[in-house]
Amino acid sequence: MDRIRHLIAVLRARFGRPQISDEDLASLRDLMSAVDYVSAIPPKEAGVLHKLLTKKQQIKIKMYQEPGHSRPHFHVDFGPHSHAAVYAVDTGERLEGTLDQKYDKAVSAWAIANKPGLLAIWRALQSGNPESPFAKSLSAL
Repeated sequence: MDRIRHLIAVLRARFGRPQISDEDLASLRDLMSAVDYVSAIPPKEAGVLHKLLTKKQQIKIKMYQEPGHSRPHFHVDFGPHSHAAVYAVDTGERLEGTLDQKYDKAVSAWAIANKPGLLAIWRALQSGNPESPFAKSLSAL
């Protein structure tokens, strides 16, 4: 975790504050948790009011320095699944992965809403600034 904090500090010092905030990442976690909640309601209870208890799952958003990849994208780890899906930064579309498709709308909407910050991180990584992947875990939030 200290290594991640150091990497974030280096990026902030060099490029200002283009990073995605903890609140932005928390909003994605909350959207994905809401999808879990709604999809878990049995059809016979769909019209009944339920108390929403946020199910905290570990989520990681990663970007790598990938010289052969021209399209900006990010990797999503969700729960126990590493590299569960890859999404394009420009459109939010899923490029590949095994993450349940019920999350696609939430992840795509989040990607589009956070496009400027994601593009700034992508450019920093592709220009060779940090040597290790950018990764931010929401498990501590």
